[in-house]
Amino acid sequence: MASAVCANKKMEVDNNSLALLEPLIGRWTMEVQTAQGSAYGITTIEWIEGRGFIRIIADNNPNAPPSSVCLIGRDQDRVGFDVLYVDERGLARSYQMSFAGGIWRIWRDQPGSFQRFQARLNIEGNELVGS
Repeated sequence: MASAVCANKKMEVDNNSLALLEPLIGRWTMEVQTAQGSAYGITTIEWIEGRGFIRIIADNNPNAPPSSVCLIGRDQDRVGFDVLYVDERGLARSYQMSFAGGIWRIWRDQPGSFQRFQARLNIEGNELVGS
């Protein structure tokens, strides 16, 4: 059960459909291999609006991919998650996402924009390795 404030009234939000993403919540150090070498940043994954949504904030160094913010939500009647993305360049996109068996996948299938990300959460739950 989560809560949010709406018109000075407390509204209870129950979005248990996001509960399986709990292992991703935390502050992560990111390392990305680019043509210029390794680039680093900090990615924070946190609950917002009680536990109604998840926000990902990627604060990256200049050589890394752009700093960005993502919001993750889920329609409890559908499989998978929805991700809204915006970055420091002003680029805004929507993605589909899954997380099962320790595998985190994010993808976009749009004409001219076919993108894929996949990472595996290690058994200790403290490292994501992906591409």
